[in-house]
Amino acid sequence: MKVLSERALSYAKQASLTYSTSIQTAEVLEAYTLKPTVAASIRRNPISRSKSTRARNKGAPVFSDQTTLTVVFPRLRWATRWLSPIA
Repeated sequence: MKVLSERALSYAKQASLTYSTSIQTAEVLEAYTLKPTVAASIRRNPISRSKSTRARNKGAPVFSDQTTLTVVFPRLRWATRWLSPIA
C-alpha cells in the first residue's frame, strides 16, 4: 500500500486483523516500510515485532474469543509504501 496524502496517514499508521482464538492463530511474519531516497533508490525500514499488540475485542460478549492483532507503523509518512503480511 502507498500513502498518497497526509489525510490517509491516520488510517495507514496501523494494520489490524481480527480472528477467533479457538480456531485460528495469527502472527506478524514481517512488517516494513519502503522509503524513497535522494539517490533514486528505496530504503527498507523493518518494523519491530514489539510494535504489534494483541487485544481481546472490547464490547464483545463474554463467550466470544475474538482477538485483534495490530501492527503500528510509527514513522510512516506520506509517499511511503508499507507492507504488513499477517498470517
